[in-house]
Amino acid sequence: MTLLSALLVEREREVTGCLVDLLIATVQRIGARAEQKVTNELINAFKRVSGKENLLFQIAEASLA
Repeated sequence: MTLLSALLVEREREVTGCLVDLLIATVQRIGARAEQKVTNELINAFKRVSGKENLLFQIAEASLA
């Protein structure tokens, strides 16, 4: 194996490793954004519920009974 081919093999490993790291980071970022979006949608849905305080009190009373 020549010196050039050894260098190319090592460089290929480095590039592949960097691409894998980038892919993992991208997937994690997408997951975090999706989780934040779901959380925000749930909060907004909760804010839109009419009479939610009465419902919460009823739920609390039912859970204590």
